[in-house]
Amino acid sequence: MNKPVYDCVPDFLKEAVCKTMNSYRGDLIPAAFLDFDGTLIHGDITDGLREGPETYKGLLELAILAGLLPSYKGPEGVSQMLKDLLLEAQERNVPYIYAAKPVANLSSKDEAALQALVVHELGQMVERYLFSFTHDLFSFFKKEGIEPYVVSASPHVFVSELYQFTPIPKENLFGVNLNVKNGKRVDGIDNHAEGKAERVYDMCMSRNLYPVLSLGNRWSSDGHMLQHVLDHEGIAALVNEPDNGHIAHDRLFHFQIS
Repeated sequence: MNKPVYDCVPDFLKEAVCKTMNSYRGDLIPAAFLDFDGTLIHGDITDGLREGPETYKGLLELAILAGLLPSYKGPEGVSQMLKDLLLEAQERNVPYIYAAKPVANLSSKDEAALQALVVHELGQMVERYLFSFTHDLFSFFKKEGIEPYVVSASPHVFVSELYQFTPIPKENLFGVNLNVKNGKRVDGIDNHAEGKAERVYDMCMSRNLYPVLSLGNRWSSDGHMLQHVLDHEGIAALVNEPDNGHIAHDRLFHFQIS
C-alpha cells in the first residue's frame, strides 16, 4: 500500500506541535529547527539535483564554472573538487561539511562576486524547487508564532542568503562557515550529526528559545538534532526517508512530502 504524499503540513503534525506548545508555560520563544537540503527543497543548493527527470547544478559547481573560486577552474575543476571533497571526507570521517572549504577565506572581491552569483541562482532554485509543503509550513509557523531556524551542512555563504527568498530571518540561518580570522574559526560549530544538536542547544541557550519542532530528511546527518528536540519534549519528523528502524518514539514522525 502506497503511503500518502503531503503537499501541505499534515494535521497530525500540526496537532502534535500545538499540543507541545500548549503544555509549556514560560517566557521562552517557541522555535523550529530545520534542515534545508532535501527537507525544505527538492535537491541540494550546494550539490544540485543529479537524478530524476529534472536536474540542476548546485551553487558550488556554478561558482567554479563561473571562475569565481581560485582553487578550481572550469569543468576539470568541478571534477577535481568532487574528488578532493570525497577524499577529505573519507580521511576525516566527516562527510559533506568540507563542501564549505572551497568558498572559505576568499578575498573581499571574490566573496562579493560569489555572493552576487548565489543570490541570482538561489532565487531561481527556491522559486522552482521549494516543496509545496514548505510554503504551508511557513504559514503554519506564522500563525502559531513559531520562529524558524535553518541548520544546514551547506556553506554558510549559500545558506545565509535564503532570507531574501523565504520568511526566515538572516540571523536564523546557519550553514557551515570555515572562515578563519586572527587564527581562529569564525564559527566553531559544524552543522552535521552531533554538530546540528550543538547548534540547537547553542541557539536555545543564547536566544531564550525552546524547540517545539525539528525536521530532517536523513537520520545519519539530522538524527542528533531530531533526538535533541525529542529529549526536550518537542516534535521531530523525517521527511522523504522511510522508517528504517530508527528510534521508536511517539513524537517522531515519518512521512513523504512534495
